[in-house]
Amino acid sequence: MVKQDLVEYHPARKFLELILWRHCGKPRISVYPKFKRGALKCFQSEIDRLLVGPTKSITLQLLTKKCRPVSLKLRLKSILDECFTIMYDPQIREFVEILALLGHTSVEIHSYLSSLPFIPPFSKAAVSSYLYFFWNCNPEDGWTPQHTLSLKTFLEKNKTLSGEFRRHLRLGFGDTSRLEVALDLGLDCPSDTILGELYNGFCWAVLKKNKAIDRDDTDEVEKWSRTLIRDVQVLRSMGYRAKSEALIDKIKVVQPDP
Repeated sequence: MVKQDLVEYHPARKFLELILWRHCGKPRISVYPKFKRGALKCFQSEIDRLLVGPTKSITLQLLTKKCRPVSLKLRLKSILDECFTIMYDPQIREFVEILALLGHTSVEIHSYLSSLPFIPPFSKAAVSSYLYFFWNCNPEDGWTPQHTLSLKTFLEKNKTLSGEFRRHLRLGFGDTSRLEVALDLGLDCPSDTILGELYNGFCWAVLKKNKAIDRDDTDEVEKWSRTLIRDVQVLRSMGYRAKSEALIDKIKVVQPDP
């Protein structure tokens, strides 16, 4: 495995690039061969001025380790003030960051936030701005599965960060559903959202069981059969009725007796 520098897989690397870009006069040339005089002091000042909580803790690691990007390539060149509302609300911040780790796009995350009751409205641009500068796991900006693994290892090995990001470590590096994340954070979810997630999980279990049958893996078949029995009971108890009868018919054919 190729060793990676922290600046390559740090979720706030674009915030660092933005501050360095501003500090050296907003150049058109992206190459950044060395720190300019006063650059790290400027970065420290902006961290203290703008960041709080775990976001500040993890970003300070870039400063402590004197991480320097080799280039300053920015798709966005200003931070929306509205995105700091996300940072300053622990529940919302964790919800947004964990879903980003799980591969959801900023548009999807904005849609999920909008579906939750008692949550202040956020614009799509605010969610996008927050994720771009402070929690960037976007393949469009060079993020890869290897970066995800490197970030997980980095968080686990740092005593302070492993505590502050313990929910990220528990929920953000697997197949966690957005419903599980919301409920774990204590966010209220509409019944339609809960039912929809349960049904999606049921469909996923059907596919997993069929693949296990194809492999003749009896242990896996038994495991997913138990999951399907549980999910069917929960769905029926909640009075679930699928919107798509075609999908229901397909599942009946694939999985006639869960």
